[in-house]
Amino acid sequence: MIKSVNCLKNEKYVYQISIPRNLRYAVHYNKVGRNYWIDVIMQYISNYLNTGTAYDNKNNLTAVVESWGYFVGHTFTERKYRNPAPLVADENLRSLERQRRDDTTPRRYNFTMDVWEGWIPWGIPHDLIDTGEPAVTGIPDLVSGYSIQGIFKGYTNTVTSIPGLRSSILSNNNNSQQLQVNNLVTAYGW
Repeated sequence: MIKSVNCLKNEKYVYQISIPRNLRYAVHYNKVGRNYWIDVIMQYISNYLNTGTAYDNKNNLTAVVESWGYFVGHTFTERKYRNPAPLVADENLRSLERQRRDDTTPRRYNFTMDVWEGWIPWGIPHDLIDTGEPAVTGIPDLVSGYSIQGIFKGYTNTVTSIPGLRSSILSNNNNSQQLQVNNLVTAYGW
Protein backbone atom coordinates (compact mmCIF):
# COMPACT_ATOMS: atom_id res chain seq x y z
CA MET A 1 0.00 0.00 0.00
CA ILE A 2 1.27 3.48 -0.85
CA LYS A 3 0.67 6.16 1.76
CA SER A 4 1.51 9.83 1.92
CA VAL A 5 2.25 11.65 5.16
CA ASN A 6 2.18 15.42 5.54
CA CYS A 7 3.81 17.49 8.25
CA LEU A 8 4.86 21.09 8.90
CA LYS A 9 8.39 22.17 9.72
CA ASN A 10 9.49 25.77 10.23
CA GLU A 11 6.25 26.94 8.62
CA LYS A 12 7.26 25.30 5.34
CA TYR A 13 5.40 22.36 3.93
CA VAL A 14 7.55 19.25 4.16
CA TYR A 15 6.54 15.90 2.68
CA GLN A 16 7.20 12.24 2.84
CA ILE A 17 7.71 10.49 -0.46
CA SER A 18 4.63 8.49 -1.32
CA ILE A 19 6.47 5.88 -3.35
CA PRO A 20 7.94 3.65 -0.67
CA ARG A 21 11.69 4.06 -0.37
CA ASN A 22 12.33 0.35 -0.66
CA LEU A 23 10.34 0.09 -3.88
CA ARG A 24 12.48 2.77 -5.54
CA TYR A 25 15.62 0.88 -4.63
CA ALA A 26 14.11 -2.52 -5.45
CA VAL A 27 13.78 -1.43 -9.08
CA HIS A 28 17.46 -0.52 -9.10
CA TYR A 29 18.43 -3.73 -7.26
CA ASN A 30 16.50 -5.79 -9.80
CA LYS A 31 18.52 -4.22 -12.59
CA VAL A 32 22.03 -4.24 -11.11
CA GLY A 33 21.87 -7.35 -8.93
CA ARG A 34 22.83 -8.61 -5.50
CA ASN A 35 26.62 -8.16 -5.74
CA TYR A 36 26.27 -4.47 -6.62
CA TRP A 37 24.00 -3.90 -3.64
CA ILE A 38 26.36 -5.72 -1.26
CA ASP A 39 28.89 -3.00 -2.15
CA VAL A 40 26.23 -0.33 -1.62
CA ILE A 41 25.34 -1.66 1.82
CA MET A 42 29.00 -1.95 2.80
CA GLN A 43 29.52 1.69 1.76
CA TYR A 44 26.60 2.80 3.92
CA ILE A 45 27.99 0.85 6.88
CA SER A 46 31.46 2.33 6.35
CA ASN A 47 30.01 5.83 6.17
CA TYR A 48 28.00 5.23 9.34
CA LEU A 49 31.00 3.92 11.26
CA ASN A 50 33.20 6.82 10.15
CA THR A 51 30.73 9.73 10.37
CA GLY A 52 27.71 8.58 12.35
CA THR A 53 25.41 8.64 9.34
CA ALA A 54 25.12 6.62 6.15
CA TYR A 55 25.42 9.69 3.95
CA ASP A 56 27.93 12.20 5.37
CA ASN A 57 30.94 10.83 3.52
CA LYS A 58 30.71 12.15 -0.05
CA ASN A 59 31.33 9.16 -2.28
CA ASN A 60 30.45 7.98 -5.73
CA LEU A 61 28.51 4.80 -5.04
CA THR A 62 26.17 6.48 -2.57
CA ALA A 63 25.67 9.36 -5.01
CA VAL A 64 24.71 7.00 -7.85
CA VAL A 65 22.20 4.98 -5.85
CA GLU A 66 20.66 7.94 -4.03
CA SER A 67 20.42 10.05 -7.20
CA TRP A 68 18.11 7.38 -8.62
CA GLY A 69 16.10 6.97 -5.42
CA TYR A 70 15.45 10.66 -4.85
CA PHE A 71 14.78 11.34 -8.53
CA VAL A 72 12.26 8.51 -8.97
CA GLY A 73 10.51 9.17 -5.68
CA HIS A 74 10.06 12.89 -6.27
CA THR A 75 9.21 12.53 -9.96
CA PHE A 76 6.47 9.94 -9.56
CA THR A 77 5.06 11.61 -6.45
CA GLU A 78 4.87 14.91 -8.32
CA ARG A 79 3.10 13.25 -11.24
CA LYS A 80 0.71 11.24 -9.07
CA TYR A 81 -0.42 14.19 -6.94
CA ARG A 82 -0.44 16.96 -9.55
CA ASN A 83 -4.26 17.12 -9.64
CA PRO A 84 -5.56 15.78 -6.33
CA ALA A 85 -2.89 17.40 -4.10
CA PRO A 86 -0.99 20.20 -5.84
CA LEU A 87 0.93 21.22 -2.68
CA VAL A 88 2.45 17.74 -2.49
CA ALA A 89 3.23 17.83 -6.21
CA ASP A 90 4.73 21.32 -6.04
CA GLU A 91 7.06 20.50 -3.16
CA ASN A 92 8.32 17.37 -4.92
CA LEU A 93 8.93 19.31 -8.13
CA ARG A 94 10.71 22.08 -6.20
CA SER A 95 13.03 19.51 -4.65
CA LEU A 96 14.01 18.32 -8.11
CA GLU A 97 14.10 21.70 -9.79
CA ARG A 98 15.81 23.75 -7.10
CA GLN A 99 18.89 21.72 -6.15
CA ARG A 100 22.09 23.62 -5.53
CA ARG A 101 25.50 22.00 -5.18
CA ASP A 102 26.90 21.80 -1.66
CA ASP A 103 29.78 19.41 -1.01
CA THR A 104 29.39 19.62 2.78
CA THR A 105 26.06 17.84 3.14
CA PRO A 106 24.25 14.96 1.45
CA ARG A 107 20.90 16.81 1.45
CA ARG A 108 19.26 19.71 3.28
CA TYR A 109 16.80 22.52 2.71
CA ASN A 110 18.14 26.09 2.79
CA PHE A 111 15.20 28.20 4.00
CA THR A 112 16.99 31.50 3.37
CA MET A 113 17.61 30.80 -0.33
CA ASP A 114 14.57 28.54 -0.83
CA VAL A 115 16.69 25.79 -2.41
CA TRP A 116 17.66 22.21 -1.65
CA GLU A 117 21.40 21.66 -1.26
CA GLY A 118 23.62 18.61 -1.27
CA TRP A 119 26.26 16.50 -2.92
CA ILE A 120 23.82 13.72 -3.84
CA PRO A 121 22.92 14.84 -7.38
CA TRP A 122 19.23 13.92 -7.52
CA GLY A 123 18.70 16.93 -9.77
CA ILE A 124 20.81 15.57 -12.64
CA PRO A 125 18.26 13.01 -13.91
CA HIS A 126 15.50 15.63 -13.64
CA ASP A 127 17.58 18.20 -15.51
CA LEU A 128 18.02 15.72 -18.37
CA ILE A 129 14.24 15.64 -18.79
CA ASP A 130 13.06 19.19 -18.09
CA THR A 131 13.77 22.50 -19.78
CA GLY A 132 15.82 25.14 -17.99
CA GLU A 133 16.80 25.75 -14.39
CA PRO A 134 16.06 28.49 -11.85
CA ALA A 135 18.99 30.96 -11.73
CA VAL A 136 19.29 30.62 -7.94
CA THR A 137 20.74 27.11 -8.31
CA GLY A 138 23.75 28.14 -10.38
CA ILE A 139 23.30 25.01 -12.50
CA PRO A 140 23.54 25.52 -16.29
CA ASP A 141 20.71 23.24 -17.44
CA LEU A 142 20.81 23.38 -21.22
CA VAL A 143 19.75 19.73 -21.58
CA SER A 144 16.23 18.45 -22.22
CA GLY A 145 14.39 15.69 -23.99
CA TYR A 146 15.71 12.61 -22.22
CA SER A 147 13.19 10.07 -20.91
CA ILE A 148 13.08 8.25 -17.58
CA GLN A 149 13.58 4.99 -19.47
CA GLY A 150 16.59 6.43 -21.30
CA ILE A 151 18.12 7.63 -18.05
CA PHE A 152 17.47 4.30 -16.30
CA LYS A 153 19.38 2.52 -19.07
CA GLY A 154 22.47 4.25 -17.71
CA TYR A 155 22.10 2.78 -14.23
CA THR A 156 23.95 -0.49 -14.90
CA ASN A 157 25.87 -2.83 -12.61
CA THR A 158 29.18 -1.41 -13.88
CA VAL A 159 28.33 2.17 -12.89
CA THR A 160 29.86 3.03 -9.51
CA SER A 161 30.47 6.76 -9.95
CA ILE A 162 28.65 9.82 -11.21
CA PRO A 163 31.15 10.30 -14.08
CA GLY A 164 30.53 6.64 -14.97
CA LEU A 165 26.78 7.21 -14.78
CA ARG A 166 27.12 10.22 -17.09
CA SER A 167 29.06 8.14 -19.63
CA SER A 168 26.58 5.26 -19.40
CA ILE A 169 23.55 7.52 -19.84
CA LEU A 170 25.19 9.20 -22.82
CA SER A 171 26.23 5.95 -24.50
CA ASN A 172 22.76 4.46 -24.00
CA ASN A 173 21.18 7.56 -25.57
CA ASN A 174 23.36 8.02 -28.68
CA ASN A 175 25.49 10.65 -26.89
CA SER A 176 22.59 13.08 -27.15
CA GLN A 177 23.62 16.62 -26.13
CA GLN A 178 26.99 15.34 -24.90
CA LEU A 179 28.62 18.74 -24.29
CA GLN A 180 25.59 20.04 -22.36
CA VAL A 181 25.34 16.83 -20.30
CA ASN A 182 29.04 17.02 -19.45
CA ASN A 183 28.66 20.67 -18.35
CA LEU A 184 25.60 19.79 -16.28
CA VAL A 185 27.34 16.98 -14.38
CA THR A 186 30.39 19.18 -13.80
CA ALA A 187 28.18 21.93 -12.36
CA TYR A 188 26.87 19.42 -9.80
CA GLY A 189 30.45 18.85 -8.65
CA TRP A 190 31.15 15.56 -10.35
